[in-house]
Amino acid sequence: LITEKNPLPFLTGTICAHRCQTKCSRNFYDESVRIRDTKLLAAEKGYNALMASIRPTEKVSGKKAAIIGGGPTGIAAAYFLARAGIETTIFERESCLGGVPRHVIPSFRISNETIEKDIALMEKYGVDVRCGAPAPSVTELKAMGYTHILFAVGAWKPGKLEIAGDVAGAIQWMKGVKAGNIAVGGSIAVVGGGNTAMDAARLAKRSGAKQVTLVYRRTRKYMPADEHELALALQDGVTFAELAVPVKQADGVLTCEKMVLGEADASGRRSPVATGEYVDIPCDLVISAVGEQVDSALMSKIGAAGGAQVSMVLTGYDAATGALQFDAQSGSVIDIPSYVLKLQKTGLFRKVDYTGYTYEELLEMQKTDEGIRQLLEETTGLPVVLWDERRTTIDAHQILMSSGKNAKKRKKVVDAVAASLILEGYLTYLKTHPEG
Repeated sequence: LITEKNPLPFLTGTICAHRCQTKCSRNFYDESVRIRDTKLLAAEKGYNALMASIRPTEKVSGKKAAIIGGGPTGIAAAYFLARAGIETTIFERESCLGGVPRHVIPSFRISNETIEKDIALMEKYGVDVRCGAPAPSVTELKAMGYTHILFAVGAWKPGKLEIAGDVAGAIQWMKGVKAGNIAVGGSIAVVGGGNTAMDAARLAKRSGAKQVTLVYRRTRKYMPADEHELALALQDGVTFAELAVPVKQADGVLTCEKMVLGEADASGRRSPVATGEYVDIPCDLVISAVGEQVDSALMSKIGAAGGAQVSMVLTGYDAATGALQFDAQSGSVIDIPSYVLKLQKTGLFRKVDYTGYTYEELLEMQKTDEGIRQLLEETTGLPVVLWDERRTTIDAHQILMSSGKNAKKRKKVVDAVAASLILEGYLTYLKTHPEG
């Protein structure tokens, strides 16, 4: 039941942020249902029986998919494609699959053995895995007979921390430490307040750093990291420097400007305001954990940057930067973003005021294909063709939860539905349109 929709039961059962537990109604009585732990237990107990029950699926003629990138996105895509009967190959530049969980996230958070179980589940459906070399170009892949190409390359490019001194990006630094290529010592400052920052700080402390300080421009209350991860960082001995913005690193010292909290910004968090006062923190190396970016050079090579059209070449998850559009007649696709809510800041979606609709009208619209099409067109500002031949509707409960006067939340629901419909319909399109 779990693997019907979740191809990564061990990975998600181990390091999923499990935000759904904060919405669990059991919180009103004691604590939430521990759904992540429960699903991991189910995966562990049922894994051998599941693997023994998997049988090869009948191949779909005329379809051959290439996936560039062997991280969670690539593994998940390969699982669903192969299960649907589509001949699938993963091309991975590293020596083994796993992406960030395998090569970056510390082993004390997730083991290689755990990741291997999800990989084996995908391979059971007959996926061809090719590791240890760069993937062929789009032109070469098409010449090899691949009809569909998915770029699942993730976001490995470090966010910029514009300060002078010895600064390293968190992802590449953690990758080097995990591989045993980087020695850790002295005093380290980690800039950022998310889960990546917590991982980097904990890894530094556990790998031999004398002192680890986590520098954040707001207070601990506003850190985006999961509360559990923050608590684990404190347990490991990480020191927190709140209301501090790094200015420069030199001679074993990181100079930071002190902040105070001002008015709330668009995210609801109070904005940091500079005070003109400074504080020095012992620091031989600064680890920048201020967000990762997609390699725009790679996206430009395949025409994805800026929403350029590439026939049957898609990007997934973090690498999705283009517009939502699909033409069922020509088979042309412009990038498919799955994390739509993350992309609100990019201006991808039009600023649609849904207050023009009553809640009852929205409910009525979601009952028909035409109503759904209208909602998606108004959201994206693009012509929309509904190609999913199954019955497709917007979840009325989701609309109910975001209805009323809160148009912003309601719009986010519709945006998310737009992406989910497109992703959900893609596999159906591959299987039911042999003409391409």
